[in-house]
Amino acid sequence: MVIARRISSIKLPFFILSLVLFGQVLSAQGFLKRKGTQIVNDSGVVLLRGVNMGGWLLLEPYILQMPGSVGNHTGIHNAVQNLLQNQTKTDSFFNSLRANYIRKTDIDAIAAQGLNHIRLPFHYNYFYDMATGAFKTQGFQIIDSVLRWCAADRLYLILDLHAAPGAQSTDAPADSDGTARLWSEYATYRPITSGIWKRIADHYKNEPWIGGYDMLNEPVIPNAVDQAKLLPLYKDITDSIRSVDTHHLLFAEGNWYASSFGELLPNGRGTFSRWDDNLAFSFHGYWAPIPFGNIGDLMDISTKLDIPLWLGETGENSNHWIANVTQDVQNRGIGWCVWTYKKLNSTSCMNSVTLPYSYQAVLNYLGGTKPDTNIAFSGLMAMANNALLENCAHRIDYSDALTRTDFFTNTKPYAALTIPGVIPAPYYDMGAHGIAYSGVDYQTLQLNPFTQWNKGGFLRNDGVSIEQPETNVYSVGYISSGEFLEYTFIVKQSGIYEVIGNFGALAGGGTCHVEFDNIAYIDIEASIPGTGGWYNWKPFSLGKYTLRSGVHRMKFVADNAGFNVKDFTFSLLTDVDKVQANEGLKIIPNLVSDQVSIETMDKEIVIVDELGRVMGRYRPENNRVILHIAQWNRGLYVVRSESAVKKFVKY
Repeated sequence: MVIARRISSIKLPFFILSLVLFGQVLSAQGFLKRKGTQIVNDSGVVLLRGVNMGGWLLLEPYILQMPGSVGNHTGIHNAVQNLLQNQTKTDSFFNSLRANYIRKTDIDAIAAQGLNHIRLPFHYNYFYDMATGAFKTQGFQIIDSVLRWCAADRLYLILDLHAAPGAQSTDAPADSDGTARLWSEYATYRPITSGIWKRIADHYKNEPWIGGYDMLNEPVIPNAVDQAKLLPLYKDITDSIRSVDTHHLLFAEGNWYASSFGELLPNGRGTFSRWDDNLAFSFHGYWAPIPFGNIGDLMDISTKLDIPLWLGETGENSNHWIANVTQDVQNRGIGWCVWTYKKLNSTSCMNSVTLPYSYQAVLNYLGGTKPDTNIAFSGLMAMANNALLENCAHRIDYSDALTRTDFFTNTKPYAALTIPGVIPAPYYDMGAHGIAYSGVDYQTLQLNPFTQWNKGGFLRNDGVSIEQPETNVYSVGYISSGEFLEYTFIVKQSGIYEVIGNFGALAGGGTCHVEFDNIAYIDIEASIPGTGGWYNWKPFSLGKYTLRSGVHRMKFVADNAGFNVKDFTFSLLTDVDKVQANEGLKIIPNLVSDQVSIETMDKEIVIVDELGRVMGRYRPENNRVILHIAQWNRGLYVVRSESAVKKFVKY
């Protein structure tokens, strides 16, 4: 993808190895193939749901938190070589990073998410040496291992030529030297590209868990070059592949970052025909309103060509946006593959590689300050070690957005929260904007200007800004008026609890309140004064509430902005037996037409309707409140005192 824009010991012949490893599963599912506008296997329709392995066999600066000035894959290699001034150490780092970044444990983790395929972007130089003109085996050695792991987990592996010979665009993912030479030096690089694919196809022709060949990632033909060059290249690659492999599905991406498919319609935009019977079109989509503006045209092409569509890249956005786009295309019968599986210090991926402190010396050098080579090597190797899955931060909220079908209607706990105890503010439920939380900036719909959803950049991938003011401490900041957070928790012991929030405020003026189980029982609004700083935490009471043992939900609402919040402490105040027996409140009768009598030993009661609106506060006389409610609307009403909560119905 483009982000400059930000952006065994036993050796067996491979065909025998294939039979040993893959023969049993071959009969179970078989090759992916086109059937009309659908992708199918021997068991029926396959709706592709997967993840890209971006940043592994083709390095991108932003994935490694390197500045854009480093350039691209080649630029990263050159920068590290110039820094270390030692080929052995340079090779050691890149070999370690590659070995640690993707292992069998990673493939197992992807399968455990319920996904069914992986797209593997690769650089052509794993298969071809441009300097010598010789083909290489390094790529096969790496991908053979991944294929074995995928087969064991019943995952399809789609191979993606992400950086083609000569470069298919001038952008970083194409590893360009500034010129898209695949197009400007077409006669030189066209046969090399087709030859690489022929070698790959011949090697994997009998492997059913190879899901297909994505022939060219995000081609961008310069305006000064003949735009008609894309289709002949695809036809050349197709012919080369089909000369050795008639099994596998081919994916063709449109021009201009896989968005424009007019150049792939052989007889012009008005006439439709396929150049291969086992072909699908792959489009990419980022930073735009959902549904995509061109989805209608794409589906029209799909119908007229009788060809499947696949969203081969999408993501780099909030959980809300990612869930929206994946569910939208899924509902249209289109599969998807999100970008990307791992990144350094990121929330918008499945696994975030923790940024080692010592690696900062490398980043400083790339910005202009050169460190000692030993310090630099130590930092690079620490980063490579952190790339191991067991050392990564697993972004469970990101995976939840990809896989949970009720993401837009229900929440799911982010963590197991119990009280009495403390609920960290960033541990709100997982789910969509407006359901689990409310944020003013919760997605970005354009690249420029880019809207950052989590302005703090830590922990979660939602429109909630989570900061890290100190090591292992997270808080919610950049709060706007009206925003809310929902928490699901388990009460271990029934009782009356005081809820105390830890707030930080620069000047004060902010107000907030909490609600429980979708009812605003008491209109308690806490005023948060200045505390001496956004991260100078001070406790403020949010009220006292009766909570019975079991599962409950709390909504924290920022009525007026002006504070950060770190956590909520639930302190048990009362005798639990009193609450369980519900001795503190008696309503006569429970079914009311015009008059209700409420008996309590408490000093005050509050009545709210089923929408949470406060009907009134009442102080008992002789332990009793008598209300005439003939004019009240019919419905359910909740009566709350300090020690109990009860309900009655007005009919």
